[in-house]
Amino acid sequence: MIPLTLITGFLGAGKTTFLRHLLDQRAAAPAHGTLAVIINEFADVGLDAVQLPAGDYHQWELSRGSIFCICLRTDFIALLARIVHEINPDEIWVEATGVADVEEVFKMLSAPPVRAALYLRTNACIVDPHTILKVLHTLRAAQQQVARADVLILNKIDTADAATLAAVEQALRTHNAQAPILQATQARIALEALPTFQMPRLDLRPFGGHPPQPIAAVAITEAWIIPRAAFAQWWRAQQHGIWRVKGRLRTPDGDVWVDGTLAALDLRPCGALPALPAATTLAFVGPGLQRAGLTAALQRLCSAAGKNREVAARM
Repeated sequence: MIPLTLITGFLGAGKTTFLRHLLDQRAAAPAHGTLAVIINEFADVGLDAVQLPAGDYHQWELSRGSIFCICLRTDFIALLARIVHEINPDEIWVEATGVADVEEVFKMLSAPPVRAALYLRTNACIVDPHTILKVLHTLRAAQQQVARADVLILNKIDTADAATLAAVEQALRTHNAQAPILQATQARIALEALPTFQMPRLDLRPFGGHPPQPIAAVAITEAWIIPRAAFAQWWRAQQHGIWRVKGRLRTPDGDVWVDGTLAALDLRPCGALPALPAATTLAFVGPGLQRAGLTAALQRLCSAAGKNREVAARM
């Protein structure tokens, strides 16, 4: 599967500058594969693409609307399918418009032409400290860009005082309590500082006579209460069969944010979070995951917790 990196941020935050720095760093690397870059502009005239350095990458433009609205959604899905079919790149980078509502990206990546070929690797949101406080609480697109980000890049720190930067970070945390906040001047961030950016392409071709394992994403949304220790023990027993878990877990001691990878599991108290479908809302990603199996396993954790409480009450 081809990793897709998404770059968002409100108008003027520095997305194109950030992309330009990423391309410069990539060009300086000793070896790299095939890259496809998609520039999405809301206006009819493409101005961002001309600011990018020349290089050994393929570039496309989508103008006259946001890829995250109905006006360009079909075009974007068709373009992704075309890129996969024609050049089959090692990775795809997408710079969205400043008014993109990123909730739609998950719907588009689940479209039949692309869902078997792509996965969202990193969602980076660039933040301008001088404008974000003016739009964060009133503009849905800005709220979703921040809330859905895997990393928040607080740009232009050389042009804002310490009090402003502190206020911005506090505001960002009310919408996204988990993503790391990286500070930058002129959107300069090292590639290795971006979470999950070094994740490679997933090669699902069969080898040695074994068929490839399909990559699945399963969302669990239930009114379940599961002890954090029981969940952590269950996660450790998966033997790397699940690559990723993220979301909110309701425990007897309160809500915790779950952030699990192949390397570690982080469970920490939740701060202010956007509305979620259920008390326990978890998203799992891994090879060959089945909703029925995950649901049954987590339900057993609930049952075990309930039985333990009954025994304790009788003693």
